[in-house]
Amino acid sequence: MELSVVITTKNRFNDLIACIDSIKNAEINVEWELIIIDDNSKDETKKIRADKLRIKNCKVYHSNVNLMLVKARNIGAAQSTGNFVLFIDDDNIIDRKMISILCDSMKDIKNDTYGILGPVMYYFDTRLKALDYQRIDLLTGRTISVNLDQYSICESDGVPNVFMVRKEVFDNVGYFDEKLIQTYTEPDMSFQAMKKGYLTGVVQNAKTYHKISKNGKFNSRKFGGVHLQKAYCLMRNRAVIVKRYGNDTQIFFYRYLFSNLWLIIYLLIGLKNMDMKAVRNYYMGYRDGMKYIKTDILSNSLLRIDSK
Repeated sequence: MELSVVITTKNRFNDLIACIDSIKNAEINVEWELIIIDDNSKDETKKIRADKLRIKNCKVYHSNVNLMLVKARNIGAAQSTGNFVLFIDDDNIIDRKMISILCDSMKDIKNDTYGILGPVMYYFDTRLKALDYQRIDLLTGRTISVNLDQYSICESDGVPNVFMVRKEVFDNVGYFDEKLIQTYTEPDMSFQAMKKGYLTGVVQNAKTYHKISKNGKFNSRKFGGVHLQKAYCLMRNRAVIVKRYGNDTQIFFYRYLFSNLWLIIYLLIGLKNMDMKAVRNYYMGYRDGMKYIKTDILSNSLLRIDSK
């Protein structure tokens, strides 16, 4: 098998069907399989069966417990048989040529140092470009989205949302770190892969259309107001990335300056939205992130928060 397409999904049945339809209509010039990982959905997603999707090679895994994003992706990666594994979040409509472009780019001998490749991300509703590639500032912890007007492969500190991984990367690096839960998981994998000599890049003429809104800088979904575990992970995992991959100077300034600025920003966002649960999760994420920087112990207060 040349390609495994893995969709992780939870409670977004209509989005999932639209995503699957875009894959079925895509230009795919290799033998491929579809693997759907259902993260304990309560909507119609839980009724989906492989034999009803009319795809030659298809598997559907329904979990009876909450997996969270990283564990769901790892289950999909473990079940895949392809030389390349393409992860697609369920709220994407992919361009018809995206898969063939990514596969051809992976197979091009000139790109053999790239272990992870993804498409340019566009907003679904406006078709405007969201980002070409991203950089993680290991001094401030800020993720910087960059837009370009060129057609090439741009090196990136991880590719969010939709990305293809050589199976050999998992063999040599391992799977995604499940302790991260979600958020900053793609950069973490890319930094780990870089240690083994693999680059991460965005192919400029490959496209995906993501169903996120461009409604201002401080929309609630982006900052964890919709999924409270994201509020926690945004704060904690930002510190984890800086500690794991930053130098001593970067870690120092993040610990004593920028981590506190991020906490203030997020707390103000939570208070502005009158969302005290998000405020609590931001603070707990900050506290666990600082604990990791100081002790290398990665705690997960999210479990205790959600159990209350």
